Amino acid sequence: SRVDRQLRGRSGRQGAFGASRFILSLEDRFLQFRSDNASCLADGPHVDGGGRTFYEGPRMERHLAWVQRQAESDDEVSRCLGHQYGRVTEAQARAYYRDRMEIVEAGSFHDVCLGFVEGWAARLLRRHFADQWPRDYAQQFEGMAEELWLDLGIDCDGLYGTGPDGLAAGVAHLVTAKLEDAQASLGEVRFTTLEKLLFLRTADEFWRDHLERQEESVLNITLGYLSVKAAIAELRVRGFEAYELFKAGTIDAFLPRLLAFPIESASEGEGEKIGLSEDVLSILV
Repeated sequence: SRVDRQLRGRSGRQGAFGASRFILSLEDRFLQFRSDNASCLADGPHVDGGGRTFYEGPRMERHLAWVQRQAESDDEVSRCLGHQYGRVTEAQARAYYRDRMEIVEAGSFHDVCLGFVEGWAARLLRRHFADQWPRDYAQQFEGMAEELWLDLGIDCDGLYGTGPDGLAAGVAHLVTAKLEDAQASLGEVRFTTLEKLLFLRTADEFWRDHLERQEESVLNITLGYLSVKAAIAELRVRGFEAYELFKAGTIDAFLPRLLAFPIESASEGEGEKIGLSEDVLSILV
């Protein structure tokens, strides 16, 4: 509308009289996909001297002004969402890379991994038992036990018949015991290195997926034709929920990878040491 007013201003200068007339095709993208166009065409068409059909009049002008306001409102939502998306993503990126650097610089990561186990076990139970507890307990327990055995090599048959709280605690205890055995077998230093590398690799994979989902979320909110304030609030809520799901998903994928990783004991790993030749070493340095 601002550009239209500027163009109208060009029709008369320095006190001279002027006139303006805008011509817009009904096949224009601005109007083509709007189902309410028929209401402004009820007065019937006009025909010019060249035999061309056109529509004009106060009703058409009011309709075009309304469509223009709607388009400007949509553009405002898109601009605000783009700005807010940048702020939300930047805040999440700072938090993610700050935590990532803390993991890299930490001397030990094992205690953090042990802290992941309880939440992971709770999510495992929710996934298998959902809201059907205790209906079909045997079948649901069998599905959970099969996943633990095939993916982690953990036998949880001894927990059969345990309630939800005890079952989550029992699974967490079994996972913790296997982590402790793996650390004792590989050695604290080597196991910490393995934990860090696997977690960072898993987190980087899920971080890329998280950013893609954030972009899709912005597109979905934009197409929802919400008001500016409602769209921004929706974006922030979805962004917070998505980041929490990203962190939980990273942990849920990391622990099975760590527990299923083929580990040889420190004594088995000792043997002939392989070193770099002087030529290769000089290139790397």
